[in-house]
Amino acid sequence: KTVQLIDHLLEPPENGDQYTRIEAVKNLRKTTLGSYERKQMMDQMIYLGYTPVNVRTLQRLMEQDSKGEVPIRDIPWNSGGPVPLLSDADIDEFIDMLGTTTKKNSGVSYDSKSVKEFIISKKKDRLESEGCDTP
Repeated sequence: KTVQLIDHLLEPPENGDQYTRIEAVKNLRKTTLGSYERKQMMDQMIYLGYTPVNVRTLQRLMEQDSKGEVPIRDIPWNSGGPVPLLSDADIDEFIDMLGTTTKKNSGVSYDSKSVKEFIISKKKDRLESEGCDTP
């Protein structure tokens, strides 16, 4: 079913159940920031079950989109908080790397810069695997 909202059409989700983040953003881009139409569209998305989040979450998503700070990632809606910086596998890999390096070269130390570089590298890999453009 298609719901008429003022001058904008709210298309049903592609999977027939819920919008992806990208689908929600594309629909909300049809409205003006801070407008009554945008708020009404957000309310309709939630009412119809097209998004499992609240209005504030949709507003934050649109703030990110308008600033262009973060690519909108097509990941499942997560009501349990942000996506972890590193996966368990990434942490295990880092621990193995520490153990291997120190066994080969005693006295080798890791500073915050090397840890930060590892985290950035893993985050970049994850974003690329999800199809996001990375700088």
